[in-house]
Formats: sequence, C-alpha cells, structure tokens
Amino acid sequence: MARVVTVLALICLLNLPAGGQDASAIERGEYIFRASGGCSCHTDVENEGAFMAGGRAVRTPFGSVYATNITADSETGIGTWRDADFIRAMRHGIGPDGTRFFPVFPFTAFTGMSDRDLLDLKAYLFSLPHAERENTVTDLPPPFGWRPLLGVVPTLPTLSARQNGTGAPTWLLPSGTVPNVTRRAT
Repeated sequence: MARVVTVLALICLLNLPAGGQDASAIERGEYIFRASGGCSCHTDVENEGAFMAGGRAVRTPFGSVYATNITADSETGIGTWRDADFIRAMRHGIGPDGTRFFPVFPFTAFTGMSDRDLLDLKAYLFSLPHAERENTVTDLPPPFGWRPLLGVVPTLPTLSARQNGTGAPTWLLPSGTVPNVTRRAT
C-alpha cells in the first residue's frame, strides 16, 4: 500500500507545470499575454530568435532600443526575478537591480492590472522554454541613452494611457499629435 501511495505521489509531482506553477495561473497568464498583444517586441522574428528571448530592435527617432530576454533563463533572462521584482518592473519600469527601463517598454499600460494578473502573466512566461541569449546593449546617443536621466521620466507631466488613448505618456507623442481623448457629455 505504501508503494502505491508513493507511486501516485510521484506521478502527481511529475505532472506539475514547470516551476511548480498552478496550471490555472499559467492559463490565465497566457490569456493576459495574448490579450495584451503578446509582447511581440521580445521575439526577434527577423533574425529567427527564440521566442521571448529579446534582441528585436525598437527603432526611435533617437536610436534603437533592443527588447530584452524575458524567458525564465536564470543567467540572461528574468528567471531569478521574485514576484515583487516582476510587479515593480511591470508597473514602474524598474528592474530588480534598480535599473530603469527605457520608455519604449510601456510599463504605464500595466499600472491598472492587479497583482494576480501580473503574477499570472509571470507564471505563463516562466512556463515557456528558457532561452540563453544575452541582452543587446542599446545604441541611443547621449543624453538619450543615459539611464540615470530616466529617473525624471515619472515626474514629467503625462496623461495616463487611459486618458490619452495611445498607451504612451503624452510627452512621447510626436509633436502636433492630439491624443484621442473620449469625454462624456455632462
């Protein structure tokens, strides 16, 4: 009888999702992933890069910023990030080591998501195959590539993504752009 229980316990353990994550959290995370556009910038399709391993150039008028590896690889991805690290990155654009992310990462679009939604998204990302790929250094010229200056970004006057209808802070919109603001008649 003890052997049967041991075998059943082992079968149950072997059927757990990667990382010990709850299967329903992974399913909810996949739904959030797909509903939010699938983080397409994190896969370098043009150069046949691994799924979510980064490397895709995001071109701006100031130079290129390269998407980072968001697989669960512990050396080159986000595999060592704690839940609080992931939430802070997604809501505030700040990595576990205090590095500020460039505003091409639309962290302001995630501010209204619940902790559960963000952690479900993390569970889904961690269920994907790990890919070892070093992140490409950004080639923005000074002063645009100076990360310490990114500390002033949150203090710039902005409208939330919900207010300006673009998902981008107002100061990032091209000159002359009028945000698509829907107002209710009073």
